[in-house]
Parts: sequence; structure tokens; C-alpha cells
Amino acid sequence: MRTRALIAAAIAAFILIGCGQQQKAAGPAARAPAPKSKALHCDGTGACKLSVWVDCSASPCTIGIDSEFAVVASQVKPHIDWEITKPNDATHPTPADFQFAPNDKGIVFPGDSTQVFSDCKSNGADARKFSCKDNQTDSGIYAYKYIVTIVDRTGAKAVTPFDPWVINN
Repeated sequence: MRTRALIAAAIAAFILIGCGQQQKAAGPAARAPAPKSKALHCDGTGACKLSVWVDCSASPCTIGIDSEFAVVASQVKPHIDWEITKPNDATHPTPADFQFAPNDKGIVFPGDSTQVFSDCKSNGADARKFSCKDNQTDSGIYAYKYIVTIVDRTGAKAVTPFDPWVINN
């Protein structure tokens, strides 16, 4: 009987250790809320491109994005591209008035996410375009929150950063 109790305790310990390691593996990826807006599906058949715009109808200005969730299919390792555009709405300012934050800080994946996303930079002379490589290093479903920072080229308008998600599936 004592041997059975010892074996049961050892099995329980292995299970608890296994659960602890599983949580650690998911550590860099926060749980994304259920999508309330449409998602961009990046499955390798086309570009993985998100349109971003600035709304200055109130102060400070805010950032909008056409898909708050970019869902990347398993084994696909795309470049995710963002571009500051103007929606079909006369109330939004001209995209040329804004750019992604300088020093490659326009799109930032905080914490351990930097191991998954690399080569994040603005697109050379056109600071209205930004790109990151999704290396998708782990199998499973992982959600990564990132921060979009856009600045007014003249410095006259404040723009509140925005924090959407990339979900590696």
C-alpha cells in the first residue's frame, strides 16, 4: 500500500511539473480576448497587410486599424506589413501628416515576443510603412499583444498608442 501511495505521489508530481512547464512555454503569449472585429488571416497565399489610420476628431488623436487581430496560420512565417492610410472618410487627417515612431519604435512586441518577431523596421524613406518578420517558433496557439505608435510629423498633435494582437495558430 505504501508503494502505491509513493507511485501516486510521483505521478502527481510529474503532472504538476508538466503543467508548470506548459504555462512557462505560453508565458510570452498573453491570452487574446475573443475577436470583436474582423481578423486578418495570414495563410501564406497573399500579403499579410494591415491598414492603420489616425482619427483626430477628439484630442488626443487615436489610432484605428482595419483588423485588430492578425491570425497567422501554422508553419507560415510571413512579413506582417502595416501602412498608414486614409479611410474613405473626410474627417480623418491626411496620412502624409503622420509616420510610425522613429528609431524602429512604430511597432513594438514587448517582452519575450522579440524572439518570435524580428526585423521590425520602418520601410526606408516611407515612414508610413512598417514591417516585422513573424518567425513563429512554437507550435500551438499563441497570442501576442503589440503596440502601434504613430507620431505627427509636425509635432502639433498627440497620438495615443494602440495595442492590437497577432495570433500564431
